[in-house]
Formats: sequence, structure tokens, C-alpha cells
Amino acid sequence: MDIEQMIKEKRQILSALDKAIDKTFSDDEHIRKEGREELECLRGKDPAVPFFIGYAYEIEYNHTKKAFYAQKAIDEYNNIISYKYAFLDADIKRLKRELNNKS
Repeated sequence: MDIEQMIKEKRQILSALDKAIDKTFSDDEHIRKEGREELECLRGKDPAVPFFIGYAYEIEYNHTKKAFYAQKAIDEYNNIISYKYAFLDADIKRLKRELNNKS
């Protein structure tokens, strides 16, 4: 994939991520749910998504005080910590590979 295509795809993903995050801050519970569902659909497309999924559940907990949402946030955050940020591994390897190829 050429750099232009990669940038275009990343821009589309980040735009969708931004829109989904905005929805999670809504006062309307249905819109917040829609935002969380959109974030779930983005899982695996960008390394930042798991954090924002956890944060969306934390926001929902703050609105509702339902323990279920706090637990979902905790689980998501723990996955990030437990894997020692392994979700960044592919990006780190790609960047190192590109740096080594330039040497």
C-alpha cells in the first residue's frame, strides 16, 4: 500500500473515531450507546480504540452509576495494561522495520 492510500485510510478511521467519541459525550443515552457501538466496530483498526472504548464505558458509568459500565471500563483498561500495550506492537515493528530499511 502506498503512503497516500495509508494516510487516506488512517484519516477515515480517525474521522469515524472522532464522531463516535463525540456521541459518547451526548446527554442522550441512545446516542451514547450508538457511539459505543461505533467504537466497537472500529476495534482493531487503530491502536487508540481500546482506550476510547474503556473511556466510553467510564462516561456511561458517570451518567448512570450502573456498576456494569464501571466493570466494562475496568476490563477494557486492564486489557490494555495486562498486555503491556501490546496493541502497539504492530506499529512499533512497522516503524522499526522502516527505519532499518532507511539505514
